[in-house]
Amino acid sequence: MHPSLRHLRLCACLTLCLSGAYGQTGSLKFDHISLEEGLSQSTVNAIMQDGQGFLWFGTQDGLNRYDGYAITTFKHSVSDSTSISDNGVWSICRDVSGDIWIGTMRGGLNRYSLAHGAFTHFVHDPGDRRSISENNVTAVFQDSRGIIWAGTLTGGLNRFDPATNSFLHFRYDPADTSSLADNAVWSICEDRTGTVWVATWGGLCRFVPPDTGKDPRPCGLVRPLPA
Repeated sequence: MHPSLRHLRLCACLTLCLSGAYGQTGSLKFDHISLEEGLSQSTVNAIMQDGQGFLWFGTQDGLNRYDGYAITTFKHSVSDSTSISDNGVWSICRDVSGDIWIGTMRGGLNRYSLAHGAFTHFVHDPGDRRSISENNVTAVFQDSRGIIWAGTLTGGLNRFDPATNSFLHFRYDPADTSSLADNAVWSICEDRTGTVWVATWGGLCRFVPPDTGKDPRPCGLVRPLPA
């Protein structure tokens, strides 16, 4: 059976189970997927489903792909430049082309090509101001315009430019009230108006792109919510 069909069947079964269980307090049952089932590590930081139906789990020791029956693990190999750059995974997202973006703990941002089965690495280079701002990538997200955003632990927010494989950085500036609220970024999402929301250690920020017709701002500006 094709993986996507297996997942459709699993989702249907889960829906039926939940519909009958919601009326009974405390009656939900959970299956555990652990080391015994092939998970590379027990601390799971991120979960995502790709366009083929596979589930991806990011752990502190490897990236895992689950097909409904078995788990395939992806780990860094010093002898393979196309392997994942680091085994610690913070965040995962899928782009419109089907490729998977992975934020790692020490190895920067990775893009996994499903077509080629290989990882491309985007790492911080102190000598290149257009490289990603830091290698500890805590959040990754693609908005409705196709822009990849990457949040880091101490280096602020990054916007990826696919034409040059480079990054534009947005950081906290105490002298600028329209700058990012803090350089620690934990989560990124977009609402239905096209506004991008950024959760930081110093508060919640929003970016209103100039083509939305709402409160136009220079492209790329991230600003805190008004008090």
